[in-house]
Amino acid sequence: MQVQPSFWARMFGHDWVATPDGPRLRVSWRTTGWHTLSGAALRERTIDRTWPWSVLAIPGEAYAALGGLNRETRHALDDAIGQVIAEADRLERLSATFIADGHQVQQWRAGVLRDLDTLRNRWIPREIAARWQADRPDLASPVFEKVRDEPELAAFLATQPAALLQAIHTWEHTDIPTWVAERNQRFLTAERVHMKDFFDAIEKSPLTEEQVASVAMCDNSVRVIAAAGSGKTSTMVARAGYALARGIAEPGQILMLAFNRAAADELHQRVVERLRIHGLDGEQVKATTFHSFGLEVIGQATGSKPRVPGDLVDLNGAKRMERVIDRLRDRDETFRRTWDLFRLVFGQPLSDFGAPSRPEDHDKITGIRGYRALNDEVVKSQEERLIANWLFYHGVRYEYERPYEVDTATARHGQYHPDFYYPNIDAYHEHWAIGRDGNPPPTFKGYREGMRWKRQMHQAHGTTLLETTSASVRDGSGFDYLATQLRAHGLVIDDSYHEIQHIPGREPVEDASIIRLFRTVLAHAKSNQLSSVDLRQRATPAAGRIPIRTELFLQLYQAIHQEWQRQLATANQVDFDDMLNQASEIIESGRWANPYTMVLVDEMQDSSCARARLVRSLTTGPGRYLLGVGDDWQAINRFAGADLSVMTDFATWFGQGPTVHLSRTFRSPQSAMRCGRGVRRQEPGTAGETSLLGPTGKPAHAASDRGRHGRGVSRSPGGLPDRAQSAPRRRRQTCQRLRARAL
Repeated sequence: MQVQPSFWARMFGHDWVATPDGPRLRVSWRTTGWHTLSGAALRERTIDRTWPWSVLAIPGEAYAALGGLNRETRHALDDAIGQVIAEADRLERLSATFIADGHQVQQWRAGVLRDLDTLRNRWIPREIAARWQADRPDLASPVFEKVRDEPELAAFLATQPAALLQAIHTWEHTDIPTWVAERNQRFLTAERVHMKDFFDAIEKSPLTEEQVASVAMCDNSVRVIAAAGSGKTSTMVARAGYALARGIAEPGQILMLAFNRAAADELHQRVVERLRIHGLDGEQVKATTFHSFGLEVIGQATGSKPRVPGDLVDLNGAKRMERVIDRLRDRDETFRRTWDLFRLVFGQPLSDFGAPSRPEDHDKITGIRGYRALNDEVVKSQEERLIANWLFYHGVRYEYERPYEVDTATARHGQYHPDFYYPNIDAYHEHWAIGRDGNPPPTFKGYREGMRWKRQMHQAHGTTLLETTSASVRDGSGFDYLATQLRAHGLVIDDSYHEIQHIPGREPVEDASIIRLFRTVLAHAKSNQLSSVDLRQRATPAAGRIPIRTELFLQLYQAIHQEWQRQLATANQVDFDDMLNQASEIIESGRWANPYTMVLVDEMQDSSCARARLVRSLTTGPGRYLLGVGDDWQAINRFAGADLSVMTDFATWFGQGPTVHLSRTFRSPQSAMRCGRGVRRQEPGTAGETSLLGPTGKPAHAASDRGRHGRGVSRSPGGLPDRAQSAPRRRRQTCQRLRARAL
């Protein structure tokens, strides 16, 4: 685009040509050459409207009077000048944004460098990397690349400080998680060399490569999966000494939590002895049990240390639970009746509907293979045993699979045998394998045709037929129906409590087993802070009724929980789970000043949710570090409320962090290691193939079949906790299969 005066103006000496050139206007005269006018100068232009032509003047600029402007030329020149000024404004905005954004980036990088200076001899923890990521300027429309691509701003870029340009380069090209991971790996490699004398002498034997990694990785949460005999105590002692040697924590800021008093005393003794050799103060490092620590927190915060009943220590309070249940049975007839109904009839869980189940017994007279009932006959299914036991409990006389009163045998089919016959009322009872969807299991071919034939048979011969289904028996409505029908036909069913003196058939579940079950569930429920109402809500299916076995269990549990709490309150006492939750609440609310910045937890796999909450309350916040040591394959305290998900879902509880595997054991021979590998490869729901096989420093891919609402409590098909389905039993079965295969 060029602008020049009209022909007549040029004839009278106004011979110039103006051409926009980016942020400049180039003006050339035939006699004097050319001149460049900047956008800033053009903003100050004035117009002198004289006759016959106007003149444009730029104050302070030599040769900057452009005359001979008629209306048309003046408008064209205004458009050209506007274009120049717009481009100059755009470049100024780019420059200003570059400076402003660059200043943010430079401040961010300066903060990162300050942190790195502090962490020169440290592992970069998760919280620092997360802060860098959070503080990283989130520029809506970065201009750095635009400025570099703009030739007009090359001179501007050349004048910018090197620190600013370096900060911009860091911001543009650094992926923080990747860089932190690489930097931490470099640090770990260098630290092995720099602190070699410490790592070799802190314990009687030099630390293994895996132990060194566990010690030097001072992240906010580190999970150490330690095989039996792999030196977990040495790792914890070394971590305490390393934290002191590197100035990461003071002695009074280190807390070591153990499962029992003996382990806590051993930890403290080892810490004092080994750290003294290196001139470090181990006396002030605190090693204690969860329970002692929780009581101490409550006492310091409230001025009144609570009292825990002594009988909770012995057998995890099983004897106390027994006394609670005995009191309820003695004083509450409804509880006593429900207890016996649950124990005698519903104590055994049912397999999933349609799932194959292995017969448990064999009747030598009838030849029936199946399940022995309380009345000493063998029935063909678990649900039929449930019905038989219910009838026996209520004193209803019945005959199992008595031949139908009409001869139905043919050349192709044998005689019809209904499931149950009630001689006192001359009625038959068929129990159909029909689920909630109204269908039999897919493998039951021709089942509906058989149902239709049997119903037609009863209708044709005028015999009474009572019917229940798998769905109705499992949710309990079938028993309501059965009681109503039996009464309607003249049978008397006494629902009041009556003690059964003699059971000729299979022995029911022992009281002691159910007592232990309720104690375990109580511990887990309290640890998870679940009330009776919470348990009922979680047991309620989306559609239909709560299974009858679950319903009876919940009724018993509610009464047991209320009596348990009543006895504690009357004696002004507290149990361990409530005490740990109270201590956690005090710490979380800030009512107790937490002096500990480094928490080391032993036997993490045996931690309950209440213990995990206490640990989380201690390690939440900036500048706090957790080392959890354990092995999900050594979990043995589920009965006491231990929740394996604390170990397998470590990151969910305590945040993301590295996992280190202490795979070298100093206790087991190689043959045992090989057997262990086979078992671990077949076992689901653990923290992966870790303790015996896992590579050093690589996180385990934790897999857990426990959801948020079922931590640590395996479920039977009836929805109730079932100790018979526990992981130890599955592992024993796996070992047996491996042993048989080897033989």
